[in-house]
Amino acid sequence: MKDVELKGDAPTKLFLSKHADFIHAYSDKKNDYEYIMTEFLRMSGIYWGLTAMDLMSQLDRMNREEVIEFVKGWCYSR
Repeated sequence: MKDVELKGDAPTKLFLSKHADFIHAYSDKKNDYEYIMTEFLRMSGIYWGLTAMDLMSQLDRMNREEVIEFVKGWCYSR
């Protein structure tokens, strides 16, 4: 028994640019309900998001200063 059955016309290659676009766009949605309600996951999300962007050679798309300020603020608020 299979969990998933792939259709014959399913993509066979990984679209890294689409993945990078999704991760990058998430950082711009600070007023969205999902963004606000997942504040407790933010530090973990930054780690995984930055790691994924680095693996896709897209790390330069992220706002370095904004990430540093968030991490410093998060650490000092605990």
